[in-house]
Amino acid sequence: MARKGSAGDLAGLFLLVIGGVVALLTVLFELGKWLIGLWKRRGKYADVVPGAAPIAGDVRRVSFMYEDASGVITEREVSISSADGEYFTGYCSLRRKPRTFRYDRVVDGEVVLVDTGEMVSVWRWMNRL
Repeated sequence: MARKGSAGDLAGLFLLVIGGVVALLTVLFELGKWLIGLWKRRGKYADVVPGAAPIAGDVRRVSFMYEDASGVITEREVSISSADGEYFTGYCSLRRKPRTFRYDRVVDGEVVLVDTGEMVSVWRWMNRL
């Protein structure tokens, strides 16, 4: 004999399970994004070798692809005015004003030296500033 309201109980249980699955998938998606970011940065110090050949040309004018906090990727050309271990600041020709950038948001971790056209790792370049 069927209980009165059992269809409602079953629908409620179904919605609860679906909500749990959605929450789990959201967590797994965020974990995946974090792991991909970690994978991309795995070799950030790999080419910073004592005695490495110096970077030729002016290292203060660079071009690079940059991903902002919203995930929008733009090409930037910047004349660097200051830098520290996490950020660099300079005049951005795209925005036509001084901007501050994070090293870890440079796409593929590479910059192009404008004067020579040489492509170098952002971490190697950072150590030459």
